[in-house]
Amino acid sequence: SNNARGRTSSSFCALVGDIQWTNLNNDYATTQFYHGDSATGGELFVGGSHDNGTNLTRGYASFNDWRTVFLGDGGYVAIDPRDSDVFYVEMQGFPSIYRTDDGGHSFRLETSGITERPELFISPLTMDPSNPDILWTGGQSPWRYHRQSARWSKAGDLEGNGWFVSAIAVAPSDSDVVYLGHANGALARTGNGLNSSPSWNGRSAGLPRAYISSIAVDPADPDVAYCTYSTFGVPHVFRTDSGGLTWVSIDGEGDTGIPDISVHWIAVRPCRSRQLWAGTELGVFVSNDTGATWHPSNSGLPRTVLESLDFIDAHTLVAFTFGRGAFIADLEPCGAPRRVSRRVRP
Repeated sequence: SNNARGRTSSSFCALVGDIQWTNLNNDYATTQFYHGDSATGGELFVGGSHDNGTNLTRGYASFNDWRTVFLGDGGYVAIDPRDSDVFYVEMQGFPSIYRTDDGGHSFRLETSGITERPELFISPLTMDPSNPDILWTGGQSPWRYHRQSARWSKAGDLEGNGWFVSAIAVAPSDSDVVYLGHANGALARTGNGLNSSPSWNGRSAGLPRAYISSIAVDPADPDVAYCTYSTFGVPHVFRTDSGGLTWVSIDGEGDTGIPDISVHWIAVRPCRSRQLWAGTELGVFVSNDTGATWHPSNSGLPRTVLESLDFIDAHTLVAFTFGRGAFIADLEPCGAPRRVSRRVRP
């Protein structure tokens, strides 16, 4: 303001008084995304944000071309790859899942069948990558949804209930294979996830008792999977090639490792499964050798908390940050990253 001595006002909401202000944000974005998803082809980006609902933009011609389509604390989102007008959003609390069939203009509650209420503040929600009609979520138990019935069913029982499901991943090559992570570090796997009552097996040997923040499964091999931890003081990225029977830490060491910071997300590049992308407290780390070595990849991207990563296609990666909006990067065709980022942030 250039007239700070002007007449003030005691009004809480109305912009009255004589003091005039000039916006100095200059495209500085502060949106705190919990999770985000991108439509095939990149024509739609949707993200759930802390205190600011669920927001979307079509394309990314303008940094500020976002609109709020749902209220509350936005959580996970899932876009149908066949029709981007169909997607699912969350609010805080469980179950608070909603579906739109018209691109976010109207929503309906989509929790029919779920009978439990305990939850994490933001519960995981994921769409089966090979069958978009099926979704998974979890409170204390896993729940599976089928679009044709528009109903959820309890997907088996887990031993040691009392800890909430914090991460879910479905194998892209086999819809029956599903991995569940919990807030206490316990991990389970099923090989018959489409069964009316899937059987689950504990797969926690060698894993720390800490918060599992994400799980990813190799695009071609359902027995190869990764999980991450957002807890300090423990290894943060693990790999299995045995369906979870054994796990190995792949944090790396020294200058070519991930430091002791929270890792919130792991993504496997679809066309090059040895290339891993990790979202951390300090932006993105990338490995080109299945986790043996890691390097920051933050050119054009703030070193800020990165909550989720999404591949639009094999060569385009979107990063949803907790505090600086969303960014998009173009990658070299199945080679080393170009480390070029463009903002798509609100």
